Amino acid sequence: MPKFVAPLQLSQQTAPATPPSGVTALYATTSGRVTTKRPDGTVGTSVPQLLRPEQALFLATAFPQYTKINGTSFPVTALAYDGAATERAYWKISSFFYGSGNLTCELIWYATSGTTGSVMWETALAAITPDVDTTDVETKAFATVNTVQDSHLGTTAKRLHTATVTMTNLDSLAAGDVTWLRVSRLPADAGDTIAVDVNLVSIRLSYSDT
Repeated sequence: MPKFVAPLQLSQQTAPATPPSGVTALYATTSGRVTTKRPDGTVGTSVPQLLRPEQALFLATAFPQYTKINGTSFPVTALAYDGAATERAYWKISSFFYGSGNLTCELIWYATSGTTGSVMWETALAAITPDVDTTDVETKAFATVNTVQDSHLGTTAKRLHTATVTMTNLDSLAAGDVTWLRVSRLPADAGDTIAVDVNLVSIRLSYSDT
């Protein structure tokens, strides 16, 4: 994975139209987009969204517990997904500046104990275009799910991992849609072999604006 040698500056400063050549660089624009200069010289623009456990929504049952662990130096907040029963959490977002293509959903997680095994994650999207779609918002269904299996990398039990889901089932997503993201753990799946709780620390969602 390339290293980002230029920091992401979330400020009101004007970003250059094209980052310098020869390096991978990120620049934030005042609109919330991020311009990326890749080592091969190509330039892309993506829209990032950071989703926190504090923002999660739940149904009446089968949801992960919100937890705050007082670490040695700072508090760690997370959603604790059970090692035996399927649990789901929801986030409501807006697809600002969405252009086309798949969504990249990065799930940042760690196991509460142990240094081996894999976890199976599932994501799903539901999108509604206000004033256009006639769908009943209270009975709206999710699009077909996307899944990913991610393995514990060993050494330290509570090390952070990134499970990257390429979301291809987008429910006819358009710019500015009111969108619900559902994230589930599937402990009954054969690919999920971590028996203990897995803590979801944050979600990084990104997509192209072109």
